[in-house]
Amino acid sequence: MAGSCRDPRLVCEATDGTAVGYVIAVNRERSESPFTSRQQWVELDQIAVREDHRASGAGRLLALAVVEWAKGLGVDTLELTVWEFNQTAQAFFAGLGFELIHQRQAWRIPEP
Repeated sequence: MAGSCRDPRLVCEATDGTAVGYVIAVNRERSESPFTSRQQWVELDQIAVREDHRASGAGRLLALAVVEWAKGLGVDTLELTVWEFNQTAQAFFAGLGFELIHQRQAWRIPEP
């Protein structure tokens, strides 16, 4: 694992040493306020596996490495964002145990 404890960057390699995938995760914290309780979670910010190595277990290994890192931080929640059109990624993450907890929406403000 390269990077710091606050922002790990992991690379998965094949037996010949070529990179087949990577993941970037970030430890997030929100302080307590009059409107919300203190929260800490790990955000799985980016994860990708080369197309010719998909369904090989590389993505699962990368995701589970982030889970272990989060456990080491004492964090019990891992969150991520998946594009609505990316059904393959949604199925992959659901298979790992992720569940939909909220929906993020965007408003494209038209130019004047």
